[in-house]
Amino acid sequence: MVRDCKPSDLRDPINGPQHKVMMHLDGAAACSDFRLAKVADELSGLIPAPVSVVAWFRHFIDVDGALDDNERRVLERLLDYGSPQPAPHGSGAVQLLVTPRLGTISPWSTKATDIARHCGLDRVRRIERGVVWRIVAETDPTQAELAAVAERLHDRMTESVFVGDDAPAALFLRAEPSPLRCVDVIGGGRDALVLASRAEGYALSGDEIDYLLDRYTRLGRNPTDAELMMFAQVNSEHCRHKIFNADWTVDGEPRESTLFGMIRSTHEAHPGSTMVAYSDNAAVIEGARQAEWLTADAADGVYRFATEPAPILMKVE
Repeated sequence: MVRDCKPSDLRDPINGPQHKVMMHLDGAAACSDFRLAKVADELSGLIPAPVSVVAWFRHFIDVDGALDDNERRVLERLLDYGSPQPAPHGSGAVQLLVTPRLGTISPWSTKATDIARHCGLDRVRRIERGVVWRIVAETDPTQAELAAVAERLHDRMTESVFVGDDAPAALFLRAEPSPLRCVDVIGGGRDALVLASRAEGYALSGDEIDYLLDRYTRLGRNPTDAELMMFAQVNSEHCRHKIFNADWTVDGEPRESTLFGMIRSTHEAHPGSTMVAYSDNAAVIEGARQAEWLTADAADGVYRFATEPAPILMKVE
């Protein structure tokens, strides 16, 4: 079922509400029966039992004007995938909607929108997907219990959660970019950088603050918040490994190796089944041999079973 939301639900602070309509289309089941049972078991410790849970995908479509009948059919076919949607059941159920975090665009959205455009849906500005959770308990949960359930069902780092059946129009709102701000190093000196680092989370060390103070004093101007953020990221432990590549003194004795060198030395002494280590944040270890369907003979192009080693790649960031 496609439902059109009122254009006034989409008051974009940049483009305004004109010609903008949001639709939503319910889709397939979002979880396997196994996962639903596991979630129900976990929720039974948060709200009165018994607890039954169903979950399905809900697609939100930001369109530039109304779609005609043919465009609607194409859109519905594109979003018809997966196992059948479970039938919502039970009266007095609580319904939560989990979406990608407001202000972000999910990888799924990027791909789905691109596919829609290639299928001739030029009016579609963006497609996003959320998960509707319908929970039936013995009694209606309290506000505190509902908050605990919402905490369990979404990742606050990457997702937002809504209560009820309202479409989250804020999914498609685009905020005005914030203007650059300057940190008053010329007037406030070192303290200005210390306060900015603490307030914005730059995590600058003492020597980095001294370096920035010296450089911008010589330049005769104040740094912007964008410049400080870029410096903090490029000069961070993640990028430069300032601590792991530093000189170390352990138990009063200077060490010839850096911390990274000490860690790598264990692999050099005991490589085991490692094929590649400490290369581009990745490692490869030996795996089992497995049968694969390959074109072993390029001359005839016929697929045959062949037994090949299957190394295991481990990637970290």
